[in-house]
Amino acid sequence: MKKNLFLLLLITGVYTANAQTKAITDVGDEVLLYSNGTWKYVNEKAHPSNHDSVNINKTPFVKDKLATFLVKSKIINAGIYIVPGEWEFKKGELNEIMEYHFRMKEKDSYAFAVTEKMEIPLENMPGIVLDNVQKKAPDAEIIKTEYRMVNGVKVLCLKYKGSITGMKFMWLGYYYSSAAGTIQLVAGTSENLFNDNYKILENFLNGFVVL
Repeated sequence: MKKNLFLLLLITGVYTANAQTKAITDVGDEVLLYSNGTWKYVNEKAHPSNHDSVNINKTPFVKDKLATFLVKSKIINAGIYIVPGEWEFKKGELNEIMEYHFRMKEKDSYAFAVTEKMEIPLENMPGIVLDNVQKKAPDAEIIKTEYRMVNGVKVLCLKYKGSITGMKFMWLGYYYSSAAGTIQLVAGTSENLFNDNYKILENFLNGFVVL
């Protein structure tokens, strides 16, 4: 029960397509309206001035050689290779939009995969994620944003933190979207354990692949 409660608190930052509403401006531009009163263009490439530039990490990220077991999404053409015996996983049962949740057997580290058919521009993702996290953790903030090449695929990497019912958490997530759909793969733990477990969490995320 304690493990399930910890994971349930950890996944409160996941988003769904319902986290934002589409609207059309009086000049015909399509925008996304968020519940916190902010908005962004759907086609951000036509309006680049609305975003701060996001750094690109030039380091190539690849899966661990020991990560040989593929957990494949049934929603989109993507999956994650995990190290057998190190991580255990189940089909999502704590949240209706979560496809899988993961737990490292010997560490208080957790992860989850959320998938959906809708394509969402990566540049919109920080606002979507923060909007949802702040619904449960008003003090939440994104502390790192960058693009990474993971097994040859461009993903958005977000690191963020917040507190829920007095418990402080930190998350590290990879976000990928294409015409086939969107996946967010997020790993985390309590804030006091995050630095010690960072390599474990990052190594887990580096198992992400597009099939």
